[in-house]
Formats: sequence, C-alpha cells, structure tokens
Amino acid sequence: MAEVGSLITLVSALLLQQLGRQGLKMLAFPLAFLLFMIPLPEALVAAVTAPMKSAVSTVAAWTLQGLGQPVARSGVMLTAGPYQLLVADACAGLTTLFTLEAMGLLYLHLRGYTAWWRNVVMAMLVVPISFMANVLRVMTLVMVTLRWGDAAGQGYAHDFAGVTLFTAALILLIVVDAGLAMGQVAWEKWAHGHQSRSAWSSAP
Repeated sequence: MAEVGSLITLVSALLLQQLGRQGLKMLAFPLAFLLFMIPLPEALVAAVTAPMKSAVSTVAAWTLQGLGQPVARSGVMLTAGPYQLLVADACAGLTTLFTLEAMGLLYLHLRGYTAWWRNVVMAMLVVPISFMANVLRVMTLVMVTLRWGDAAGQGYAHDFAGVTLFTAALILLIVVDAGLAMGQVAWEKWAHGHQSRSAWSSAP
C-alpha cells in the first residue's frame, strides 16, 4: 500500500512541477483513478468479503429455488443436484466490488455529468448493482453446472461468467442512468409547471 501510494504521490508532484497547478487540475481524475491500484488491506478484505459472500449465496439460492431448481445452501456452499459449489472470494468479494466501483466512476467521467448529485447517486448505486451482478454470476454458474456438469461449471464457463459479471454490471449501470435521466426530466417539467402555475396565480 505504501509503495503504490507513494508512486501516485510522486507522479502528482512531478506533474505539479512540470505543468503547474492548472495542469495538475486538468489531470485530477486520472490521478484519482490511480487510487484503485492501491491493494486493499487483507483484514478489511476478509471482514467485508465474508458477509458479502453469504448474502450473495442466500439471494442466489432463494431465487433458484423460486425457479424450481434443486438448490440448497449451507453457508457459502451451494448444493445443486449432485454437485457442490463454493462461492469463493473472487465471485462475491470486496475486490470485485472495488473493480466495479472503478468501472462505474470511469463511466460517469466519460459521460461528463455536471450535476454533482447525479454523480454521487450513481457512485452509491454501484454497490447494489455490483451485488446483483454477482448474484447473476453465481446463478449462471449453478445453472451451467446443473445442465452440463461440474467440469463445465469450473472450466470455460467459470471464466466466461467473470466477463458476464462486468457486462451485466455495465448494462445495469446504463439502465439506472437512463432511469435517473427520465426522473430528472420529469422533475424539471413538474417544477417548471408548478412555478408557472404559482406565477399565474400570483399575477394581478
């Protein structure tokens, strides 16, 4: 952590020396984005990952059971028919959430929103979006294992599910973003109409 953190500090100092404050301000987002390179403390990862894995396992098992699939749960172990699947740290851990948060912030930066509240809301919504994407990933692996066996679930499908995790998260992020945009337009129309009615009623 100290090594990577000091590297970011060193780069910032060099940019300040060569480009001045204005140049440093222009490169503020890339520098802040480098913070995601800093490895998280193992104690923090262990403390946060355990309840996340348990929650993802519970929701995935309940959903699959509701769909009529032969799935049972014991802790973070899912029993799917004759197979047992362990929800590992990589499937529902803090590192995944950290990576998705980085992807969400990059998406917001590329969109270039000027409303600070929208950026804050979207950044906060990355957490439940990450959770849902992890649930979908676990459910996909369970269904693949039930359909084609344990070898398929732990082979190429397992790696492909990691890609679908980020794809699903990005799609959910875009859908939520579109919902916020529609809500903002509706709110502005309502506020404008309310202001117009108030001005009309107060006119002599």
